[in-house]
Amino acid sequence: MRTILNSRDFIMPTLVIENMVEGDIPRAIAVFESAYAHIDVPPDEQEWFTSDLVTSFKTGSDTNNMVFFKIEQSGVIVSFAAIQPLPFARGIWALRWGTTEPAHQSKGLMSALVDHRLEYAEKHTNSVGSVHIMARRPGLYLKKGFTPLYERGPENRATYMMKVINSL
Repeated sequence: MRTILNSRDFIMPTLVIENMVEGDIPRAIAVFESAYAHIDVPPDEQEWFTSDLVTSFKTGSDTNNMVFFKIEQSGVIVSFAAIQPLPFARGIWALRWGTTEPAHQSKGLMSALVDHRLEYAEKHTNSVGSVHIMARRPGLYLKKGFTPLYERGPENRATYMMKVINSL
């Protein structure tokens, strides 16, 4: 899937969203590490994130039904995100891996990836459904119509949020 967005809402004049492939993993890990370098994340969680990202692309893994999208600048990934249908729950999705390199944050890239993933979920859901996320920074998701359900913390703080899709 490839989506090209031309909009005055983005700093980059042409924004191309494409599917990630396994060969993109090393660059995705570098983006993740740079984005989380100044966030207070427990060391074991950062190791888990890296392992989870690699495992997500392995055939036969429990997470191989994730779909990853990327945005590149000059052929280099600067932002990526995933969406995953939850097992045994038709129309229920989880947003995963929303990460943007610090030099490219606040340019509308993650906003575009959130919109893209929401459209993906709506297109692949035949009835009313929902999209869930555990967000460290909930502001963007609040703007997109997500409802906060609870907050985890105080260590490793994040907000669990949900948005209904395909409602009448």
